[in-house]
Amino acid sequence: MLRQSVRNDPKKMTVAIQGKSLQITGKNKDDLQAAIQFKNHH
Repeated sequence: MLRQSVRNDPKKMTVAIQGKSLQITGKNKDDLQAAIQFKNHH
């Protein structure tokens, strides 16, 4: 669910599944912070 939401976001981020965790990478620090906030609120 989180992976799909991040991938649908127009911001330039890449999501990779690593076992039971997700790795989200991107160039913009603010976009990564937004992904963390999204995860914490859902």
